[in-house]
Amino acid sequence: MAVNADSLAYISDDGISYLYKKTERDLFRIKAKSRKKRNENFREASQNIITDLELDLCYIFRELEHREKRKEAHAAYLKKIQ
Repeated sequence: MAVNADSLAYISDDGISYLYKKTERDLFRIKAKSRKKRNENFREASQNIITDLELDLCYIFRELEHREKRKEAHAAYLKKIQ
């Protein structure tokens, strides 16, 4: 899938959550198929896909973490100024 890390900042919170769940689901499906297939060529190809999906998940998760920390910091700021 190759997520563009720079474009994640412009996606809505719901979009990021959906993208994370979809990527995670795709990763589990590919891993399951890879375990079931006995074809070595398929396993090698699926391993490349798995690596890409895991990298995408890292970028998406990092964006989710940043957004959560930003929300917490904003809530603390609002509480402080009141």
